[in-house]
Amino acid sequence: LERTTLTDSRVQQALTTLEVLRLDVGVDPDAALDLQVHAVPALWVLDGDGRVLARHEGYLDAAELADLLAKATP
Repeated sequence: LERTTLTDSRVQQALTTLEVLRLDVGVDPDAALDLQVHAVPALWVLDGDGRVLARHEGYLDAAELADLLAKATP
């Protein structure tokens, strides 16, 4: 994911308007449980008030992730 999907120019463009936070479930398993993360990778898109705009668990290729981000963000 880090070397393929996240480096794609379409994904990079979609991420320019977002703040990216990462949670290492191996380091903080309690946070993963609190957030109900059942599979990794997991992606959540939240608005400024913390409302979930999109959520996906599992791998996405670059086109799928760019599409998800485009639909979730204004």
